[in-house]
Amino acid sequence: MMFGAAPAVRITAVATASLLLASTAAFAPLGGSGVSHRRRSAPATSGLRMSDNENNPFAKFFQKKTEPVVTAPSIPDVVIDPDFRLAIFFAALTTAQMAGDTFFPSVLGTIGAVSGWSFTALLAVQTKRVRFLFDQEAFELRTKGEGVKENVVVGGANRWDYSSFVNYDFFPSQDLAVLIYFKETQTPEEMWNEGPGALDKKGGGQLHFFPAICDVKQIAEQFELRGCAKVED
Repeated sequence: MMFGAAPAVRITAVATASLLLASTAAFAPLGGSGVSHRRRSAPATSGLRMSDNENNPFAKFFQKKTEPVVTAPSIPDVVIDPDFRLAIFFAALTTAQMAGDTFFPSVLGTIGAVSGWSFTALLAVQTKRVRFLFDQEAFELRTKGEGVKENVVVGGANRWDYSSFVNYDFFPSQDLAVLIYFKETQTPEEMWNEGPGALDKKGGGQLHFFPAICDVKQIAEQFELRGCAKVED
């Protein structure tokens, strides 16, 4: 019986040794030349990428809709055409006055004729030299060859922002305009009563007026187009 048990003992011993070796190898470090390392592969990615518009049939459902940027068209700068009709009118009026003075000569008639021709010449020269300009921000008076000049009454450049307008009008009417008038608040308030400003104290602002030596229809259109405020009658 003792000899019969020896093979069983040897088999048991071999099995136990094998298990110990396997357990030791399982907890052994992976370093060493005899052990090969396997790199962990990156996780697989889906074949449908949301950013790939060419391969993804559903991409159009996930794209953000961008609204087109609409910019208001800018209004081009405009220089109002000169108009000599006012100078011509005063030339005709002075001529008629001189004709009447021929039959009834007088000192007053002579003075009136000289004054009339002087004023007519001034209107003609100013019509030729002064230009009324509307740009993107403001209305201004320019003298040809000299640019924007300073206002002789209240100081400051002869340039006024459209937002400062409180009124504009034509006298006696737009169709028969002799004077063009506008009122603004850009001039410092302490100057509002200087010069012609003392003639109109309603609503505040500085009063300006000038002879209608430009195309009245054009300037009225520009005042309205640029959003200049107007007091309706």
